Amino acid sequence: GFTLKASARPRGEAVFTQWYRSQALTIFTERVTYYATLHGFSPKQVKVNSAKTRWGSCSTNGTINFTWRLVMAPLDVIDYVVIHELVHLRVKDHSQRFWQAVERLCPEYKAHRIWLRDHGEKLTL
Repeated sequence: GFTLKASARPRGEAVFTQWYRSQALTIFTERVTYYATLHGFSPKQVKVNSAKTRWGSCSTNGTINFTWRLVMAPLDVIDYVVIHELVHLRVKDHSQRFWQAVERLCPEYKAHRIWLRDHGEKLTL
């Protein structure tokens, strides 16, 4: 690792955050496109935000949002969140039907949820 002088920290954080956001948009768009095509989902748009309490969200207009911090997670964890949000295009709540659909597409989803719970707070600058 490395450290920045206190005076350089705000600019350094801004540069790193912008780089992560750019990488995140590319990766999340690729993963959403892959799973949407594979499973017949039709998201309208993929966006990246700076949410601190949600890994992703799905708006009523079909836009799928992800926090840039998620890009630091392993790819299988990213894929779980992508699938989770894609399923919300069809099932708006977290009902049993929702979780069954997630499990069909991502059988290891419980392990990925645990990983996010145990390691998610470390996904930051």
